[in-house]
Amino acid sequence: MKRCVLVLAGLSACDLGATKSAPSASASSPVTDVRISSPTLDFPLPAFELIDHEKQPFTRDGMVGSVWVAGFIFTSCPTVCPGLTRKMSALAKELGAAQDVRFLTITIDPENDTPEKLAAFAARHGEPTPRWRLVTGPSKVVDETVLKGFMMPFSRGATPAEVTHSERFVVVDKRAHLRGVYDTDAPGLGALKEKVEALRAAPAPPPPGRGGGPPPPRRRGGGAAAGPGARGAPAGGGGGGAAG
Repeated sequence: MKRCVLVLAGLSACDLGATKSAPSASASSPVTDVRISSPTLDFPLPAFELIDHEKQPFTRDGMVGSVWVAGFIFTSCPTVCPGLTRKMSALAKELGAAQDVRFLTITIDPENDTPEKLAAFAARHGEPTPRWRLVTGPSKVVDETVLKGFMMPFSRGATPAEVTHSERFVVVDKRAHLRGVYDTDAPGLGALKEKVEALRAAPAPPPPGRGGGPPPPRRRGGGAAAGPGARGAPAGGGGGGAAG
């Protein structure tokens, strides 16, 4: 249940570790030898489909192959969101020479934040680049993606002043796995940039749908043998699902 603990507590992966199980309250001996260590955060993002500020589809599979820095805002936010957007813009500018690093801002108010509003907000508080995507979508998809995928807590209220959300940025690796959660102060952003550089050095996975397995068997005449469910396959040769 580590994922639930991280979400509800809103704790950074870079500043809290797991503790050794302590004796029960009824034990007579004192608690000793409690050790704290930094956990390894490595959770795959779930599949999702949202839409970006240019009205183009944005999916989990589209994140594969690049390192991503992601943050969470809403455009009617009266306090921290403009600052978070400026910080994301600054990161995009500072790391812009790295072709395999991209940036993502997800609204937590999708019912009000249209692609047009997101584009205007980014232009007002930063310098949009082709590698920085701001996304919205159906509320259910956004909620599940933010809470269960990026593991970032938030709650909505009747007014913008009653909305609460994380002020942290997260880092996603080339496999679309969540790998770190960082504060957005100077030390936190410094640690984030170190993590990004470390993940850039990792090899990129094969594109989605290309598992890197052995080629299909060859039949006489040089052609590839028909797989289960392919046209011309013998009856009862299997279902028609796509190859994994």
